Amino acid sequence: MGLLISFICYGFEVADWIATASNYPAKLPILIHIYNYILIIFAAGLPYASPSGSSSILPTHNNDNMNTDNNLFESLSLLLRQDRSVRRFDNSVKISHETLRSLVGLTRYCSSGRNLQPLKYYLVTDARQCDMVFPLLAWAGYYKDWAGPEPAQRPAAYMVQCLDTRITSNCLCDDGLQLQAISLGATAMGLGGCIIKSFNVAGMATALDLPGWCKPLYVYALGAPAEKVALTDIKSDGDIKYFRDDTDRQCVPKRPLDDLLLN
Repeated sequence: MGLLISFICYGFEVADWIATASNYPAKLPILIHIYNYILIIFAAGLPYASPSGSSSILPTHNNDNMNTDNNLFESLSLLLRQDRSVRRFDNSVKISHETLRSLVGLTRYCSSGRNLQPLKYYLVTDARQCDMVFPLLAWAGYYKDWAGPEPAQRPAAYMVQCLDTRITSNCLCDDGLQLQAISLGATAMGLGGCIIKSFNVAGMATALDLPGWCKPLYVYALGAPAEKVALTDIKSDGDIKYFRDDTDRQCVPKRPLDDLLLN
């Protein structure tokens, strides 16, 4: 911080000297732009670790032109591993409308096919509306003897992702990209959620009084997690169905990396 303040003060002195130097009129805009650019880099406070372990302003690159010497990749990997489908919640922990707005805000930074940005969200936090949404959902297809969470473990909020058919009839891959961003954001907030595709679409549109051009695509149910979820390796029998172990922990088998590669 001290270095930054010193740099700013020194920069203002240099800028003042440039502005009063009559023999540098042509260079003035260029020099000021360079100074501003360097100042932005300092103010951003995003240091990268160099191969030697020292901090540098600009990212370093290996022979594959990839920056593998900072913690961003590992942070993303950890967040993805923590971002699991949660189906049982502490319903006493309420979620505000503003929290859901913040999650929708993340979708603005997602890529969008043809940049149409056709997805909209209906946010549900009111207890009465939550009670209307819940019966319209189907839960955990692999748990044939489980009808869904009990009242005390039901989601505290829902986000209904809808397609604005006035813009397009096909959102391409936007729905999945945005749902992943939302679920990662919820995980980063300490929340848990479940992306639900199996639900009564017509019933949802009626319950929420959605306009005719608004087509519900997915429901993201969320709340404070009341169950543990773990990733496991797929067993030799190749069974990919998630299950609950002896401790009531949900286990999600994942294919090994080599199975995902074609070469």
